[in-house]
Amino acid sequence: MAAGALAVGVSIVAFRGKDSKESESSDAPRVLITEDFHSAYERKQVLPDGWSGDAFRIVDDNGKQCLEVSKPKGEHFVTLPPVALRGNFMIEAAYIMGNPSFATYHYLAFILESSKGADPLPLIVDWEGKITIADDPRAAPPNYKPLLPTRVRVTREGKKLSISLNDEIVATKDLRDLVEFDQLRIGMPGGAGNSGRLERLYLLKVATLK
Repeated sequence: MAAGALAVGVSIVAFRGKDSKESESSDAPRVLITEDFHSAYERKQVLPDGWSGDAFRIVDDNGKQCLEVSKPKGEHFVTLPPVALRGNFMIEAAYIMGNPSFATYHYLAFILESSKGADPLPLIVDWEGKITIADDPRAAPPNYKPLLPTRVRVTREGKKLSISLNDEIVATKDLRDLVEFDQLRIGMPGGAGNSGRLERLYLLKVATLK
């Protein structure tokens, strides 16, 4: 456990370090949502203001606050406050997944939704590092390490969508049209069951890009 906690700390430090460099640049992204869950944890494990989802809670994991699923079974989604992802955007997160069990499929999903009637766009990273963009599955990168903290980044530039794991682009897809998304949901399964571990999200940042 000590090694895992150290790895999480390294991941989060690297994540924050990148943020600080961006804030010094004139081309810095316009941040819509940034959350490290610390203030939520101080408010007795409630979700951040404006978030909704009855299966989620904020917990302390070796001194690091994170979002996790609090129900042992089923697929659950937490909805973030509305975000106008107009044009180019970026979603970054630091997460760790629990061991898979026969009863539970472990994944992290970002569901992009539009109020203009377009179909939702699901982006899924599974326990093995396999990526699925809508109905388009991709193989896991060869250096992906399950059970270790992972940084994931989703970037949209025009009609091109890319997903990277630990700063390595592992999937790209050309979108058919320029849909503007204005709602973001995060999906994680309940997973206490046989594995004793849950999906945990430590940091989240959503920003528009020039």
